[in-house]
Amino acid sequence: MVLNQQWLTTFVTLIEVGHFTRTAEKLFMTQPGVSQHIKKLEQQVGVPLLIRQGKSFELNQAGEMLYQYACQHRVIEAELLARLQRDDEYAGVCRFGCSGAIASLLYPHFLERQQRYSQLQIMLEAAPHQRIVAGILDNRLDIGIVTRADDEAELSYLAIGHAPLSLVLPSQYRHEQLDIALLNRIGFIDHPDGAYYLQQVLRANFEQGNSNDSVGLSPDISQANHLGANNTIAANKAIAANNTMGASNAAHLSALLPSSFNKTAGKSIADQIRRSGYVNQLSQILLPVSKGLGFTVLPYSTVAAFTPRASLWAAELNHTVQEPLYLVSKTARQLPARYQAFIDLITKVVAA
Repeated sequence: MVLNQQWLTTFVTLIEVGHFTRTAEKLFMTQPGVSQHIKKLEQQVGVPLLIRQGKSFELNQAGEMLYQYACQHRVIEAELLARLQRDDEYAGVCRFGCSGAIASLLYPHFLERQQRYSQLQIMLEAAPHQRIVAGILDNRLDIGIVTRADDEAELSYLAIGHAPLSLVLPSQYRHEQLDIALLNRIGFIDHPDGAYYLQQVLRANFEQGNSNDSVGLSPDISQANHLGANNTIAANKAIAANNTMGASNAAHLSALLPSSFNKTAGKSIADQIRRSGYVNQLSQILLPVSKGLGFTVLPYSTVAAFTPRASLWAAELNHTVQEPLYLVSKTARQLPARYQAFIDLITKVVAA
């Protein structure tokens, strides 16, 4: 049962004014009209609400309960209306989705802002690309950070920078010739983004006939002028850092792919590499690599944060592979003001 709001308003006004005639005047009604509203409200709730004493009245227990409820409802409604009209940049739920590597990079910065503004609520989901996009489309997430722009008409993408990928092996292999045979012998430590990352690195550095001197994921830096000079410079710095990581001991890559790896019908080059494990927790992916159990491919930022670093070898690639990074959100959905500071923060951290 839903209480009739007009009758309830008449009841509350009567209690607060204390007189039928003055209530009628305040509500631009007749006195019989006020009495009729009270009678209908009593019929709706099924019990009397007033103790009538001549021209005066007082509330009985049921009337007191209903009046308290009406007052609480009025306060809640007023607060709701105020919130609807106020777009507070320092309060509210913020829902993000990104890869585990990006999450580990951004989450500490998000928490710092939440510490400054305790009314913010941070919800961060680490997920692969398709789950992020699905979350945006069904309104479970408001902003995603992805590595490719799909053709969904409902989504808007903003390029924010690039993230270099690192091919990471156990340190004991740093003096061996790095080729497909070695990688297959060591075995790949897979993860939710592993097959995609591996395919990009192998295609850029090991496929026959690859002569591109600036291999990267489309769009590469030469095609990304729309990012602006600052982001492009930052991406170049990140790539340079990746190229120098372990350079003194890095092996020169063999760019030739054994012909046997080209002849497995229906399989990509990445699919033909032996798997030696799978981990879906970002913080644990490099652990089996550090123990000599396999190699993997991860964003440089994740590798740089791992300890002990001495147990890893980030190989120097002939062609550095970099992933473009995009902010994705729903085109028709205007983001609340609280998101702007996070968008600025994400762009700054990615470009650093």
